Amino acid sequence: MAPNKQPTPEVRTDAIRIALAGLASGDEPETILVKLGVLRIRSNTFPAEELLELASDAIDEAGVTATDPIDCEKLRERLLPERPFSGKTEHHKSKYAISAAAMIHGGVYPDLFDDAAWWQADDLWAYSFYALLIYVRFAAERTGRTCEDVALSIAGRRGMTLVAVTPLRWATSVTVVPSRTSHTALSRCSTSPNSTSICGLLGICGRDSPQQRRWLEAPGGP
Repeated sequence: MAPNKQPTPEVRTDAIRIALAGLASGDEPETILVKLGVLRIRSNTFPAEELLELASDAIDEAGVTATDPIDCEKLRERLLPERPFSGKTEHHKSKYAISAAAMIHGGVYPDLFDDAAWWQADDLWAYSFYALLIYVRFAAERTGRTCEDVALSIAGRRGMTLVAVTPLRWATSVTVVPSRTSHTALSRCSTSPNSTSICGLLGICGRDSPQQRRWLEAPGGP
């Protein structure tokens, strides 16, 4: 992939917001992917970096340590059964994203652009989202929480507050810790009824739930 334009700090924040709000709302994975796909930049790994860093946070939420590691055997098949991977290329890409998130959690940042240069498709971001979903589900399973709770906890780490409201109100403001590839905390405001801050029905990582709540961003952060 040849270098192209870079995402702005605001767009990086949008990617974090869409992923976390979607997971906290129980949106179907495909719905979240569509929203993230709108932000992607051709010939650029974005938003893979943001999603892998969120996946790293999910690993931390699971309490993973060197003495209490993750058993990756059949991890994808068990935690992401609705998305089977076929062929050597898909298996390699999905396993790479899972490993890259673990590397980041361990303090080693992979060279995503160089590693994915041969892929011939700007889809690292999609496999990075699947890695995030797998690790969020793993954290929920290991700690006895719902995926919603894990997503909300990660949002808290990022200085983002998501609250359930009835009836719906529009998001007011949020302070978000941006990607580690940028250095400035951001503030956003949203008053549009079409804002993607307003998310779908609550579920457990895209799975059905009898509860019906919606999530929006509320003032938060340090």
